[in-house]
Amino acid sequence: VPAAAAVANAYARASEGAGPGLDVEEALFGHLAAEMLQVPANQITPVLAARLLNAFARLSIRNDALLAHLSAALRMRPPTDLDPQTVANVLHATASLHVTDIPLISALAAALLATPLEACTPQAVANIAWACAVQQPMLQVWANKESSGENESDRSVTDWVARAVAFHFSSMEPSGLSQVHQFLLGAVLDGVPLSPALVALQSECRAAFSESSRAYALSSKPQAQVSAALRRLGYTVQDEAVDEQSGYSFDCFLPDISLVVEFDGPHHFAQGSKLPMGATVMKHRHVRSQGLGLVVVNYWEWSITGSGQDASPAEQEALLQSKIDAVLQRRREAADSKLERS
Repeated sequence: VPAAAAVANAYARASEGAGPGLDVEEALFGHLAAEMLQVPANQITPVLAARLLNAFARLSIRNDALLAHLSAALRMRPPTDLDPQTVANVLHATASLHVTDIPLISALAAALLATPLEACTPQAVANIAWACAVQQPMLQVWANKESSGENESDRSVTDWVARAVAFHFSSMEPSGLSQVHQFLLGAVLDGVPLSPALVALQSECRAAFSESSRAYALSSKPQAQVSAALRRLGYTVQDEAVDEQSGYSFDCFLPDISLVVEFDGPHHFAQGSKLPMGATVMKHRHVRSQGLGLVVVNYWEWSITGSGQDASPAEQEALLQSKIDAVLQRRREAADSKLERS
């Protein structure tokens, strides 16, 4: 088990940012997963499970059989066996892969709530905050399934994270502040009141996230095609617009109708699948929660089915207009429903 974790992490670190070598990764990580499935869950330590999950998440590789096996290995341990760094690593990895495992979240939450704030590192707290922002809907599901009084709501977890953020904030790097921003943004959009201490941190965290959004905003060829098609349809388009409230960079923003258009390329999904990564799911949820319309163009929709070639300009325009029409229709129906209730 230690050897498998070491190989997986070494490969993930060496490959991160270099672009996927899909054939090699599929063979290597498929073999590692198959070997790990032969190891009894009670022989996999929490630290090794976390290291394996981290390696798979770094490369956006989702192997559901291995995920279930590692989840079982973690859940059979008492909370005292799950140290803060392990909890942070597992939460971050599963959130990155958008794994919705309620029993695992329950076990990790129990360990987290028993952890003193000072036992965590600033980066671990930032990772936990980001993971909680991604998994907020799952935290709510977990809370609703719990029957004990101490877990009447997911606020027990979010309150712990809020206190940990305030405790470690002064020692966080900009990348950590950027992660914390998404936690704070999610709380605000969900109507969760922030303490005065966290309110005071919002602007600095938002600035760090906005800077990161600008730094990583890269316009791809398909994104440029989407923008050009929107202009041909007569829309006013702002490319790579950074939203002041959320700090997110939008591929295309149509200010006249308050609508965001995102082109989601392969890196938005787990390798070899159409399962979106956690960061993508969270961004979509946050955009909609702001009251903005959202059109998502998935990369496989932008080409002629089965050919890999770009669809014609007319086909691209028709796809975009149909998606925009659907969003605007839902907006009208929601307005009519609200009017009827009033």
